[in-house]
Amino acid sequence: MPDYAAPGRRADLAGLPPAFLGWGDIELFAAEDLAYSDALRRAGVDVVTDIVPGAPHGFENWAGDTPVAQALIGRAQDWLKTAVADG
Repeated sequence: MPDYAAPGRRADLAGLPPAFLGWGDIELFAAEDLAYSDALRRAGVDVVTDIVPGAPHGFENWAGDTPVAQALIGRAQDWLKTAVADG
């Protein structure tokens, strides 16, 4: 798969669009998520990170009707509305 097919594989992240990254603090890939977020920032990409305490991988999908998942989805939707309006 070419590097451009997955941003995390790119050597140079400069020029990528703004990003909203959300994950739970007990997510299996939390360290990788944070590293990617930091790499985007170092490349000058505007990044919002939303780390949900006590949430595991995929919780917003398999527990989407819970208040914590709904809150994350709401924050992501609010960010997207702002990003689209500003873009």
